[in-house]
Amino acid sequence: FAFAIGIISGYPMGAKVVAELYREGIIAENEAERLLGFCNNSGPLFIIGTVGIGFFESRSIGFMLFCVQIITSLICARIFSGDFRGEKKSLSSEWNYYKKNKCELGTLVTKSAIENGSAIVTACVFIITFSAILEILPFGEYPFLAGVLEVTRGISEVSRIGKETLPLVSALLSWGGMSVHFQANALCSGEFNMKTYYLGKFLASGIAFLL
Repeated sequence: FAFAIGIISGYPMGAKVVAELYREGIIAENEAERLLGFCNNSGPLFIIGTVGIGFFESRSIGFMLFCVQIITSLICARIFSGDFRGEKKSLSSEWNYYKKNKCELGTLVTKSAIENGSAIVTACVFIITFSAILEILPFGEYPFLAGVLEVTRGISEVSRIGKETLPLVSALLSWGGMSVHFQANALCSGEFNMKTYYLGKFLASGIAFLL
């Protein structure tokens, strides 16, 4: 579920779902840390719409980049898979958990609106902050470095060079930018070690570049 949401909804929803699953006791701490390594990804709306159609004027390029990111995430998932130390839960125990913890529709909608509003504000704060940093620092001649900090601005600059930069664009999409990483860290509230998350994003960027 965390992987699917991370792929469909884009940054930073993958990290948000993992954090919520951990807080609700559905997954163990080490499971959350491993999931973060491959579940926080850019969504199809950004990759196909903004990057493919907007920056490269090509829907096919957008779909190609999106497929590369999915394959990259699956490879990282295999790398980070293994025997978890957390308690294994059966399907029946999961069903009983949801029946026990279900809430009224009105309460659910209100809770969802508040939590997602908070997540949006958090994302906007870091996007604005890193946009301001990029205006101050002289990254004009080094657009890839700008993408390391803020992915949208960096890819926008890199794409102007031409289609030969697609490997770099692919790497930046899988990396996500420090702006996204700060968002993920804020949503996780420092509840578990983010080392695997950063390792996963670094590894994903290399794999995406090669693919």
